[in-house]
Amino acid sequence: CDPAAFRRALGFRSSDVVVGCVGALVEQKDPVRAARLVAAMNGVRTGGGLRFVPLFVGDGPLRNEVRRA
Repeated sequence: CDPAAFRRALGFRSSDVVVGCVGALVEQKDPVRAARLVAAMNGVRTGGGLRFVPLFVGDGPLRNEVRRA
């Protein structure tokens, strides 16, 4: 497995910080909150210009809401 090729295939930059979540997209696990937290992390000054990007693997009734977050 080539990590750089994997990142490129998913559209991530080599400098991106990928925040992953694997599981059912259901209210009990609160994936919407997790997606919002990753988005909020992009507003934090890191000095290095880091970009935080979410990677959610799973399905469930909150799928569309997670995509919008």
